[in-house]
Amino acid sequence: MPNARDTKRSVRNKGQKVPASDLHSVFNNVYGLRWSKLYAALANPTENVALQNAFASGADLAKPAWKEDVAIGPTKVCRYVHQEQSYSQPTPDPHTRLLSWYWLDRASLLPPLLLNPLPGQTVLDMCSAPGGKSLMLAYMLFAQRNPATTALQTASSSHDHAHATPETSAHETSALISSASTSPQHEPLSSNKTGGLPQDRRLSSQVESAAVSAPHEQAASAPHLSQLQGSVRTDATDSAEHDALAEPGSVSEAACMPATLSAQHGQNVALSGSLTCNELDASRRSRLQGVLDAYLPAPLKRKIRVTPHDAARYWTRFEAETYDCILLDAPCTSERHIVQQAASDAGRGAKARWSLQQCKDMAVLQVKLLTAALKAVKPGGRVVYSTCSISPMENDEVVSKALANVPGQVQVGKSTAVDHQHHEHASGVNKSVLDSLPGLVQQLGAEATQHGLMILPDRGAAGPMFVCLLLKNA
Repeated sequence: MPNARDTKRSVRNKGQKVPASDLHSVFNNVYGLRWSKLYAALANPTENVALQNAFASGADLAKPAWKEDVAIGPTKVCRYVHQEQSYSQPTPDPHTRLLSWYWLDRASLLPPLLLNPLPGQTVLDMCSAPGGKSLMLAYMLFAQRNPATTALQTASSSHDHAHATPETSAHETSALISSASTSPQHEPLSSNKTGGLPQDRRLSSQVESAAVSAPHEQAASAPHLSQLQGSVRTDATDSAEHDALAEPGSVSEAACMPATLSAQHGQNVALSGSLTCNELDASRRSRLQGVLDAYLPAPLKRKIRVTPHDAARYWTRFEAETYDCILLDAPCTSERHIVQQAASDAGRGAKARWSLQQCKDMAVLQVKLLTAALKAVKPGGRVVYSTCSISPMENDEVVSKALANVPGQVQVGKSTAVDHQHHEHASGVNKSVLDSLPGLVQQLGAEATQHGLMILPDRGAAGPMFVCLLLKNA
């Protein structure tokens, strides 16, 4: 793998004829002779796999047309034998009425599995939408029992819930599912007329609102699917919280109230475990809510909340050292999505819309987000940082800068993705997941970087995905 300094070095190369902000010139300096092959792989369609719903019976994915791909704990992934039909809409499970599978890039399995939360722990998914990794975290937190037993219990609770609420007809269910459409994990970062993002304090909310990252998750994203199950609770704190954070040092009592209640939630569920799914952008948060409602049984809703916070500022201020585990799948410049757009019919002949300045601006936000995550996790807790960017500036360099913001408090997990020595002394760690991770890492063709692992599509079709495990000292 290239050194993280190579991107900066390319900018200082006075002899190059192509501007340093050009995607090809920058990444040719980073990846050298490999870049042409990597670029071709980035332009190819993303190959997704089906994440089985741990709360469904699995009957649909047990048919001969499906083949098991990965099975680690409650996380089971299948691929469709007939590739041309591989991205059909998920079907409702006949027993639970929950959707049976969720499409995502195989590389997206690694961040939640590396985080490795256990039942009873408090977990934060800091930038959640559209929800694929949130589903994995929910499975690991709440479905660690035998999958068949879980499905039977879910079917029973769904039956009871159906008698307590208006029944959704088969016709309505079919219409809701067919209205769902696959969509990328995050929208691409489009260039603006000023050439990059604002440099003032609005940078955090504006970029996070754009929620830029790679299309490494795809899902049936129909908000109205919540009609099939009871809705996950949402903290309605948008306006009050943003008023509280707008002017540091001038926080009104009324503005603090929702944040205080939100912090109390984290403390109250510490004994039973909880999952907090955060998303700043309202439309993406609505999509996230729909996904959670369509895939998770009603009894779980009391343990899951959806929040609208500005992740770069809220957690440090109101919920410091609150969570056992935090997943930060950060917004990024999403080069694969940009390259695929440029290679499509609509963008044929168009130059890939990417700039080095956008990459730099995104890295500024990422450092803020990761620093906030490191401060929000409890001593002895774990943070996983991931992006779908291929730029060292958004990956290893972000980790280095965030670590400098919390000197002596955090250590980096080993580049093998499994830090057994740390976990031997940690309470409540699923060692079966840890033992299975090296096999998945090898299957994905992951390569060690300065702080973590990089998965690139020219090695195994999955990705891009950078992932880094960070361990807070007890």
